Amino acid sequence: MTVRLHRIFWLGLWLVNACAPAGLHAALTPEKLYPKVLPSVMTLEVKSQSGEKFIGSAVLALADDVVLTAWHVVADARSVCAVFADGQRVNVIGCIDYDGGRDLALLKLEKRLPHRRAALGRELPAVAARAYVIGSPKGYAFSFSISDGLISQIRSVQGSVQYQLSCPLSPGNSGSPVFNQRGEVIGIASWTK
Repeated sequence: MTVRLHRIFWLGLWLVNACAPAGLHAALTPEKLYPKVLPSVMTLEVKSQSGEKFIGSAVLALADDVVLTAWHVVADARSVCAVFADGQRVNVIGCIDYDGGRDLALLKLEKRLPHRRAALGRELPAVAARAYVIGSPKGYAFSFSISDGLISQIRSVQGSVQYQLSCPLSPGNSGSPVFNQRGEVIGIASWTK
């Protein structure tokens, strides 16, 4: 990125979830979940150091100007622009912190966007729980698409909790939020070993 912000202590998604307010809401139908969470989801337009352009996905979480995505989406970025479903465009001004092993990154937006932030789930989902992914599979042609499926399995890989999902995913879904039935973010879509 052109501007590198100072690194802060990385809490990890699991610790952030432990501090999030408890999800007291009932399960939502997909028809109600989608419009509820869509304002927090964004497509990332990434330009690499070599000038290559590609698309990823992300979610506004933790603060009104903090984006959560997969590290591999922005690891070699020269510039990143966040585009929301309503057409609003906001530049990403830096990387706050990242964890390459867990493939997670926190990015800073150039301005605060109140009333768009997604809630973080507090509890680990159970195997066979319903899950939803919203992102940009195959780029702009299918931007802000929702797919559903199940948490097929939960595994610990090198000390990190990873979900295996049956939701259909494509390369543009990298960095997409994974939502539970209450519309809370429970993970970030990534292709990891």
